[in-house]
Amino acid sequence: MSRRGIDWFAGDGFAQSEIESAFDRGLDEATRIQSNRHRTVHRIAAENSSRDAQPSAGFILKTHHVATGRHPLREALKRRLGSSPARREWLALQSLLVKSVYVPRPRAWGRLEDGDEILVTEELSGTSARDSFRAATPEERPALADALGRTLQTLYQAGYRHGDLHLGNLFVTDDRIVLLDLQKARPLKNSNERLHDLATLELSLARAGWSLDERSAFRAPLEPTAHFESALRRFLQDHVRGRARRRHRVGRDWAAAEFDGLRGLREQSLSLDSLREIIQSADRNPSPRQRRNGRIHLTEANTGDRVVVVKRVESRGLRRALGDQIRGTSGKRAFHKGQRASLLGDRAARPLAYVEERRLGLALRSWLVIERVGEIDLDCITPESPELARRIALALGAWLAEAHSWGLSHRDLKAGNVRMTIRDTSIDFWLIDLEDLTGPTNLTDDARRHSLSQLNASLSDEAFGLDARREALEAYLAHVPFKAEKSDAAGIAAQIARQSLARGHRWRGIGCDLSRHRQDDQDE
Repeated sequence: MSRRGIDWFAGDGFAQSEIESAFDRGLDEATRIQSNRHRTVHRIAAENSSRDAQPSAGFILKTHHVATGRHPLREALKRRLGSSPARREWLALQSLLVKSVYVPRPRAWGRLEDGDEILVTEELSGTSARDSFRAATPEERPALADALGRTLQTLYQAGYRHGDLHLGNLFVTDDRIVLLDLQKARPLKNSNERLHDLATLELSLARAGWSLDERSAFRAPLEPTAHFESALRRFLQDHVRGRARRRHRVGRDWAAAEFDGLRGLREQSLSLDSLREIIQSADRNPSPRQRRNGRIHLTEANTGDRVVVVKRVESRGLRRALGDQIRGTSGKRAFHKGQRASLLGDRAARPLAYVEERRLGLALRSWLVIERVGEIDLDCITPESPELARRIALALGAWLAEAHSWGLSHRDLKAGNVRMTIRDTSIDFWLIDLEDLTGPTNLTDDARRHSLSQLNASLSDEAFGLDARREALEAYLAHVPFKAEKSDAAGIAAQIARQSLARGHRWRGIGCDLSRHRQDDQDE
C-alpha cells in the first residue's frame, strides 16, 4: 500500500507517483471528463518529466466503482475471480500493445482504500470519434472509414474482438483511430464473433448520420460473412430489450401524468403543466383534422421551442373499449412502441406523452402527444420534375432498405403514414401512426414484399412514374436482396405490381404491361 492509500498491482513508478500527487492535490470538476455510476474518468496533467514520457504528456485516470457503485457484492465476486473491469482492461491493453494494435499505452493499475480500482493510461492528442464522425463531410468520411477499417483489421488479425465497439469508444489522432475502453475485449473464438463488433458500430455510425451506402462501403474490406444481418438484428433486439428494461420506467426516462381526471405517462423532458396546456389547447381547437369518420382528431400545438401533434382517439362503443382494455388504448400502444423505436434512432416521430380518460374502468378516449416531423406527407407530394421524382424514389428505396435490414417495419406502410423533408443535400423520412411499428425482428421475404406493395399502391401514378418506381426498387434490392430463388428484379417487380393493384389503392398501373404477369399467375 502506498502512502497515499493506493495499492498498486502493476505499472511504472513515474506514473504511479504522478497519480498519487494528483490525489493529494484533489480531483475535481476541472479534471473530470466523464462520470457515471460505473466509473469516473479524469485527465491528469503530468507535473514532472521522466525518460518514459514527454514533459507535457498527461494521463487518463479511470476509476471503476466496483466497491462504491450499485453492485458492490457482484463486483467483489468478480474481483475474487480475477475478472474485475480494471484488471481485464489492463491485461487487454498489455496484450494488444505488443501486437501493434492502436490502443492507449497502459501505465498503472491499482486499488483505492475504498475498494474502487483505478486504471491509468497515457493521454492521447486528438478528438473523440463521435465528434469527428458527426462533423465529417461526405468528402472526409472515406478517409475516416479507411482509418477505422485499418484499426479493426489490426485488432482482428491480433485475434481479439472489442466487445463494446461504438464511436464513444474510439479516438481520432493525426493518422489513426485508437480503440478505448477495452474491458470487454476478448480473444476471438471464430471469425463470426467479430460480427457483434460490426453490429454495434453499425448503430453508432447510423446515429452519426452516415448513410447506408457509406456504412456498407466501410464494412466491405472487413469481409463480414453472410450472417452479418442476422447478427445485426440479434444485437438490435438485445439493445432495445436491455435499454427499455433499464430506462423505460417512471423515475428514469418517464414520469407519471395525472391531471383533470386523465392518467398516463410522459417523458421527463415534458413538464406536467406543459402537457396539460397542450391537451387543453388541442381540445379547444374548433377545426381539427379528422379521420375514421371523426373518431380520430389531429391537432398541432406549440410547447416551448417544439411543435407537437396531438392525436385524440375515441373508443366509441363497448366492443372497442373492451378491446382497448386488453391490448391498451391507441395512445398507450403508440407511446410504448414509439419510445422503443426511439432507442434505435429517429426513423419515427418521437412520442412525448399519452393520457387516457376512463369511466368504470373502461377507456373512453386517449390522447397521444408526438413531436411534429417532416414538412409534408409522402402521399401529398407531386414532384415538379422527373429528376425530383427520381431523387425521392432513390432516397425512399434506400430508407426502406435500411429499415428492413434492421428488421424494422410497419403494419400499415402507406404513404400517408410517412412524413418527409426535402433538403438540398438529403431527403429524410419519418414514420407516424406509431402503434403499427414492428421490430426489430427477422422479416420474411413475403413480409418485405407486402410492405413494398403497400407503399407502392399508396403512391399515385401522377406523382411517381414507372421509371421512378423501378429505380426505387433497384436501390432497395442493392442493399437487401431477396433470399428466395428466382428473385430477380423483374420478377419481384411483377409480384409487387400484382399485389399493389389488388389493393385497389391510389396506383392504377398506368403504362404497366401486366399481360405477362397474368400469364405467370396462370402458370403458377
